Amino acid sequence: MLGPGMRDNTDRPGFDLRPPFPLMAPDPALCRDACFAEFGCRAWVYSRPGTRHPTRATCTLKSVPGPRVDAPCCITGGRSSLF
Repeated sequence: MLGPGMRDNTDRPGFDLRPPFPLMAPDPALCRDACFAEFGCRAWVYSRPGTRHPTRATCTLKSVPGPRVDAPCCITGGRSSLF
């Protein structure tokens, strides 16, 4: 089950704050929490294991939410405010 504000099968290309990084466990909440902990993060993309890394789930933090596109690899979420 997805958490509030998470969209399944959706990607947000572009506007990366930094390169994607692997997560310790395949859990989109870890990516959401990383976004909330980083100043300037406005959205995030969780990529399922085996889609952008051979064995691990990855997280990409975004400086701008950007457009959403259909993509079975990913789960996305946003952050409405920086404060």
